[in-house]
Amino acid sequence: TAKKTAYIASAAEHLGLKNVSILTGRAEELGTDLKYREKFDVCSARAVAELRVLLEWCVPFIKPNGYFLSLKGKNALAELDHAQNALKQLSCKLEIDEKVTLFEPWEESEENDRHNFIIRKTKATDKKYPRRNAPKILSDRLRKEKDFVFSQNHTKISMKICFSRTKFSCFFLSILLK
Repeated sequence: TAKKTAYIASAAEHLGLKNVSILTGRAEELGTDLKYREKFDVCSARAVAELRVLLEWCVPFIKPNGYFLSLKGKNALAELDHAQNALKQLSCKLEIDEKVTLFEPWEESEENDRHNFIIRKTKATDKKYPRRNAPKILSDRLRKEKDFVFSQNHTKISMKICFSRTKFSCFFLSILLK
């Protein structure tokens, strides 16, 4: 968002960094722009989305043989398992899975385990990636929808669930609203 990029610009200026360009936009849109597509050696993301979604959004920015750094939390291994098809489709290979445990002296828990995935892109990304964001497609359709099966209040709750869940939930919701 513009608020986050304004902070990054301010931090870069405060640190005296000169060679910094900051851009605000949606990854699924900028990833198709030839000014940014496959122009970077490394791309990183933290606390943005599930790994399989992040791969689709971030990998198009990376040059072949470049790297995607993904810092994941307690569900990292499950996300990695669910991302196997995305890794294959996007010509990526997990190079390093670095397990990191956050130390908090008052709390000993496996929930402090994190994973830093270092993923190498092996060849150019198919032009069909990144695809449009499924929740955006659904929200566009819902804006045009006239007759909802649910009450307006229930529809709003359902939409919130859709936007915070996987594509399957979005697909399921769109069927229910037909």
